[in-house]
Amino acid sequence: MPALGGGPPRSRWAVVDSSTLTNALRVAERPEALLAACVAIAVAVNLWVTRGQTFFSDEWGRLLLYGDSVDSILRGYSGHLVVVHALLYKALLGLFGANTYLPFRLIEASLVGICGVLFYLLARGSSGPWGSLAATVVVLFLGSAFEVTATPYGIVILLPMAFGLGALVCLQRLPGAGDPLACLLLVAAVASQSVGLAFVAGAGVVLAQQGGRRVLARAWVVVIPAVIYAAWYGWSRLTAPAAFEQPVHLSNLGQVPSTMVGVCAAGLSAASGLFGGSGFTGGGAFASFNLDAGYLLLGLLVVAAFWRVRRGPPLRREIWVPLALALTFWGLVGMVTSPNRPPEASRYLYPSAVFLLLIVLELARGARPTPRVLAIAFVAVVVSVVPNLVNLSERASRIREFAATERSELGALELLRGEVPPSSLPPLTINAGVLSVGGEGPSLAAAAYFDAVDRYGSPALTPSQLALAGESQRQAADRVLLEAGDLAAVPAPSGRAPPSRGCGAAGGSSGGPASPVRVPPQGLVVRPLSHASRVTVAARRFAAAPQPLRLPSVPGPVLLASRAGPEGPPWLVFVSGAKVCRPR
Repeated sequence: MPALGGGPPRSRWAVVDSSTLTNALRVAERPEALLAACVAIAVAVNLWVTRGQTFFSDEWGRLLLYGDSVDSILRGYSGHLVVVHALLYKALLGLFGANTYLPFRLIEASLVGICGVLFYLLARGSSGPWGSLAATVVVLFLGSAFEVTATPYGIVILLPMAFGLGALVCLQRLPGAGDPLACLLLVAAVASQSVGLAFVAGAGVVLAQQGGRRVLARAWVVVIPAVIYAAWYGWSRLTAPAAFEQPVHLSNLGQVPSTMVGVCAAGLSAASGLFGGSGFTGGGAFASFNLDAGYLLLGLLVVAAFWRVRRGPPLRREIWVPLALALTFWGLVGMVTSPNRPPEASRYLYPSAVFLLLIVLELARGARPTPRVLAIAFVAVVVSVVPNLVNLSERASRIREFAATERSELGALELLRGEVPPSSLPPLTINAGVLSVGGEGPSLAAAAYFDAVDRYGSPALTPSQLALAGESQRQAADRVLLEAGDLAAVPAPSGRAPPSRGCGAAGGSSGGPASPVRVPPQGLVVRPLSHASRVTVAARRFAAAPQPLRLPSVPGPVLLASRAGPEGPPWLVFVSGAKVCRPR
């Protein structure tokens, strides 16, 4: 029987479907709201994963090497024009000191969000809102580019990317009126890092497409930053010290085409989420990055582009802008690549992925957003973001582990400053971006670190913080102290070696060490139980587990001389096969 009021009865499922459809339409009308949410999440994630970190890679150079002279700021010590980056670090260190890393983390997280917003604005001008949003999500969570997104060291890449994307947005949205600001942003981009040169090329294409007969009148927008960079490049090469490492290798000219293809494939692997692993392994080597997936995707992209040209609607001329960006960047990488910086180096993945996504959006311009297309796009974004987020978390965690060890070793070094002669201070070395006290590789005198500490404060753990740190951190501090002779074992002078009577037995000749013995300021004498005794001494100061102390290979008593000052605990020793005596 039909319901009163006429018409068929309304199903509750129809109400649900209608409500769901209404809500979906409301969301579809507000992509910017979802963009804001994604940006906020990306910023929060970045701040979370960078907790507990300290300076990494070239950031140590900003702290330890850069002086205040114009020559020092312009030289860069890396072969790149990084004036803006260097001045930013100078300002942050001057305002906040090296005691806190939070300002650097805040700027890193902000730049991740800013680059995401600018990328969306640039892509939105040539693509639909949802395709642009999907690509922006990939950029915001590109954890495969961990050197850029998992540590504030990435500021050196994010700065030119933000300035360059901003310049292109100005030219695209405000043609003519935005030229002065675009020029200023391009100057800042090339003065931040060489990645900015790609945006100069891209801006030149935009001007050529917009200008018509006025293109020469507007050429100053790109000529000024190009001339500034060329002038710096000529000066830096003509005046560089003989030992200065040149980043551009002419021997790479023959390999530039293959390197460009490799960098392109690496960018596709990174953006797709099929990169396998992206990070450092032991000895500064790179994890097994899946370039094969990138080459396969590159082949598919070439086929799709060929089909698009032959069968689809004509490509718009705007596609030449991202092509100019990508080809210029890949060519630059081809000139500077080396065994330590292969095409899949994570610092190259971020710009390459950004430029490739812009190319893909241009190729997809005009595609109808059918349910099947939307479903494929959604799956592609999930497949990209999930492994990238996993890699972001894992690499950031690894960098935190490095930072914990670095701060512990530097804390031990600062203790040594007041406890051992300057000639005994170990040097500093940097391998795979990690600072170590001692070790192998190019070294830097400890005096440079102390100069920076006196000026900006210390990133190291204090003795009280070391005492509360994890066991691995305390072990690292004890290792540095022992290797520098904070507790030394030397043959006991005949006048200071007491007779065996009255000495305490520290351990048996075959048994393990007895209870720990505190080393007083005047030291301890270790006297073997017999000529055949095998004497071992292990020591600890901060750690719970002792570490072996190297003994001189001479018969007779050995003097344990402690240089430990009033800061921090004293040395405790575990002796086996000998008696422990107070020196005369």
